[in-house]
This record gives sequence, C-alpha cells and structure tokens, in this order.
Amino acid sequence: MAAWDYEDLQKAVLKAVMPEGSPPLSSLYDLIDGETAIGEADFADAISRNLRLGRMLLLIVGDGVREGVESLSGYLQKHAGFHFTLGIIEMPIFHGAEDGFYIQPRILARTVNIERGIVRIIDGRVAMEAPQATQDLRASGRRTLISQDRMLEILEKAEPGLPAALQAFLDRAADQAVTLESASKSLQLRVRGPGDDLYALGGINEKGEWVSHNVNWYADSLGRIDLAHDYLEMIAGIIGGEVRKTPNPRNWYVVEKGTLNQPRAMALLAHPEAWLAAIEAYAERLMAACVDVD
Repeated sequence: MAAWDYEDLQKAVLKAVMPEGSPPLSSLYDLIDGETAIGEADFADAISRNLRLGRMLLLIVGDGVREGVESLSGYLQKHAGFHFTLGIIEMPIFHGAEDGFYIQPRILARTVNIERGIVRIIDGRVAMEAPQATQDLRASGRRTLISQDRMLEILEKAEPGLPAALQAFLDRAADQAVTLESASKSLQLRVRGPGDDLYALGGINEKGEWVSHNVNWYADSLGRIDLAHDYLEMIAGIIGGEVRKTPNPRNWYVVEKGTLNQPRAMALLAHPEAWLAAIEAYAERLMAACVDVD
C-alpha cells in the first residue's frame, strides 16, 4: 500500500460491499462522518502522505487468527521506514441460547515501538539489516506504543529535552507503578490505586504544558476530591505555582503563580524526587480512603 496514492485507495474502498441501506458512495471523502474542518483537497493530500509513509492503523480481524501471529514481528523488521500500528483482533462467534449469536472481540496483539531495522552505509551503498535478537528495544528497556512516540516527537520540537526528562522520571517512578498513556493530544501519567484502578497524576499537552484538570475526577469517584486538591497543592508548591480554584471543585488545576497559564512540564520534571514523594503520599491516601469506605 505504500506504493498507492489517494486514487488507488479510493478505488479499493469503493469496491467494498457496503451495509444494506447505506447511501451510495462517489468518493472516499463521502465516508467522513459529520462535519469536518478539513477540505477534500487537504484530506486527499493527507491520505496520500500517510500512505507513502506507511502511517496507518492496520487491523487483522477474524474469528480465528492465532496461527502465524509470531511471524508478524519478522515482517515488521523488513519495513523499517513504515510507521503503521498493527492490531490483531480475534472475534469468536458463539451460538446463543436461542437463534442469535454472541461475538466476543479479543485483542491478541498490538504493535509496540520496536527497532525495525539498522541502516548501514558501506562503500557508498545503503544497506538495511534486521537488528540483532539480543539488542534491547530501548536503552531503558521500556516499551512505548507507536502513538506515544509520535507525541514524544512533537514534545521534542516544543521543548527540546522534554522527552528525555520524562523518560528519566518514568524510570525512577517504575517502583511506584506509574504508567504513561496516550490520550487525545496529550500524554497522561497515572498511578495504580484502590480497586486496581488507574488514577490521574496530570498530563503533558502538545505545547509541553503540565495539565491537571482530570486529577480531580478520579478522586471524586471515591468521594474524596479533597485528596486530589491536596495533591495539586503539593505540585503547586514544588514548582512555585498555585492552584486555580474554579467554582466547580472538579475543575481545579495548577497554574503559574499570578497567572492563568498552565505550568511547563519541565518545571515539574526538574524536581523528580519531590514529585515522586507527592505521588507516593497521594497513592497512600487513596488506598487509605478506600479502606475507610469498606
């Protein structure tokens, strides 16, 4: 598909059998659901560019797709320049108690960011080699989803050194079960709390700002939003900021002192030990709150 352009993909899609009652399609652009700010020309250019780069979500879906899954990693190694995300979904079908059927989707595999190839220039010639089997996936040993890597690229442009500082912090925080997840236009840090649920610790948006509105929501689900407020106060103290106390306590967030600006993430990452201490205290209080409720 990397050799395709927009027209090639459009021809393939228009050959598909659409559900009964669907309106007829004249172009790929007709499949966009609802209003969109992107015009058809820009849409076609974006599709062609992503096809060329191999940047797409590729799903293999079937009622039995276990065989051959292991060999897919070898296939990925042969396509070092592509940036696709691969998901393998099994959807076994079971007869219901009467005449119906039950379908149970299960995700069997999804791609992580692996080293897909090594480029060597030998006597003026470019050669592509698969990496050694013993080589680590990352220097730190931490795997990241491809979507996370795209966000890290954006953050590096917004503030050089930010991804490295974030990675160093995550390595320090590994013992506290701190995780990093991709969200819409941000990376979110979470910690495992009561009931094995993940509680928000704040996130980093595309501008390199530390965003903290959602910290309140998870603690509020326990009926202890005050714990989130205390955590935000600790963070504000670390960076010399303050908590913006909106009329709705679920929307309190940390800002730079005397402004409404969200703080730079680097301002917090510059104090990893203090941040880890705040996270540990917050997690312990969440656990204690859960015990009190029980």
